[in-house]
Amino acid sequence: MKPYATTGFYYIAASLLSATILLSGCGTKVYRDNPALQAASDVEPANVYFIRPAPVKYKGIADSPLTVDYKGDALLKISEGSYTMVKIQPGKGEITTHSKTWFTNKRQPIEVSRSRKYDFLAGRTYFIHLKRVNDEFRGITYDPEPVNLQTAKTLSENLRKWGAASQQPIAKIEQVPPIPKASPLEPLYPEEVYPHSPYILDKPEKQ
Repeated sequence: MKPYATTGFYYIAASLLSATILLSGCGTKVYRDNPALQAASDVEPANVYFIRPAPVKYKGIADSPLTVDYKGDALLKISEGSYTMVKIQPGKGEITTHSKTWFTNKRQPIEVSRSRKYDFLAGRTYFIHLKRVNDEFRGITYDPEPVNLQTAKTLSENLRKWGAASQQPIAKIEQVPPIPKASPLEPLYPEEVYPHSPYILDKPEKQ
């Protein structure tokens, strides 16, 4: 193989890799108009990290950018293989993930969501693992799971940093004060998660 051909091959490969990284990250953004992000001069916000690792196996539509709500308002959208941090004003509310998945008897993907209640205290640091849960025939959902600092460091070790996380990366955090526990994840009942999508196939009529 000629030298310039080898060089050209590596140039193309590097360009494709860079394009893939840029495209995979283009779905990460913070919705600054969320009321919980509005700065208050007399109150110190909570630093909340959202971590979304890249999966071992890809599952199509479930791997699209994930939307996260807080108190019913869009908070951020995050792509796989990245993490970010937002400063949330103190208060209690639900963190909810919204994504799409394939359902056992549907020809088109449907929207699903999972929630946990959090109590954000002034000046405290929280780590939320957007954990992909494969419920087999019921589809894939994302659990906004609370994790400790050590687990957060392990999960975020090779991920891309976005927004405020670039200036305050998890790797540089040495310790964090204790925080209130988040609520447990409610059991996944198909009739509740998919209220408009019957999950039992109709039995064929007898001839």
